[in-house]
Amino acid sequence: PGAILYGRSEPGGIVNIVTKRGKVDGVGGSVRGEIGGQGYRQAQGSLRFGNNRAQGIIGASALKDGEKEDGGELDLKSFHGSLNFQPTESSDIRLYGRFNDRESAAFPESSGGIRLAVNRDLEQRDAKETIYGADFSFDPGEKIDLNLKLANYQRDEDKNTPAIAPADPGDPFTGIPAATSSIDFERKSALVSALFRLPLNTDITVGYEHLREVGENRGTLDFFGPQPRDFNLTRTTKSPFAEAKIKPLEPLIIHLGVRRDSISDQQNETSPSAGVRFTFPD
Repeated sequence: PGAILYGRSEPGGIVNIVTKRGKVDGVGGSVRGEIGGQGYRQAQGSLRFGNNRAQGIIGASALKDGEKEDGGELDLKSFHGSLNFQPTESSDIRLYGRFNDRESAAFPESSGGIRLAVNRDLEQRDAKETIYGADFSFDPGEKIDLNLKLANYQRDEDKNTPAIAPADPGDPFTGIPAATSSIDFERKSALVSALFRLPLNTDITVGYEHLREVGENRGTLDFFGPQPRDFNLTRTTKSPFAEAKIKPLEPLIIHLGVRRDSISDQQNETSPSAGVRFTFPD
């Protein structure tokens, strides 16, 4: 049931992790480096700063691992930053961002890997990922919490996959041909919610999530010459939701929830949920 508090549900469920905010008075940082066999090298650094009202961190890392002659290599660069500050005693704002740049080469899936692959050419993949957003929370009193979450996710990926196995001359459908793909995807989301603390140990949360996804995949499949396999996605999801947490007895907690997803060009989906937790005495 808690999934509706933290956004769109995943097939395996959602775990919400809230870490304790570190307190930094002034400026501090760290630098770390590692080196190892088979081309392994890693370096990372971060800078922290803050006071009793604001906390921030910026960091970067670089990782190289593997060698082509050993079956694959990875080159990963990452940059991240976040800023938390409290304009007032009852409000909190968090801004964050991350950028990942990944280049890799490896044997394709189902090829048999370095030991069994018939074609010794490696799959080449270049992916760039950008994530940024903002969280706003406001606590006007003991009985209500207001929250707003804005996020943007972008991914660009180019992949060149060699043929995994040659086709039988008498049956061209037995081989696994080469393929290429170029993916451009963006997801924008906004979630607003309000939590009300009512008598009788009851908390009610109501909210609304708006999700906009736009993407395209331009690719080819080498089957008697390059064959196009293009795909486009434009989807909007509108999702009002509500959840109740009731604690009629000290060891007993009851969760009730409902969420309605209105997805463009698809049927609406309503997802009710219910749960009970009972803590036995020691």
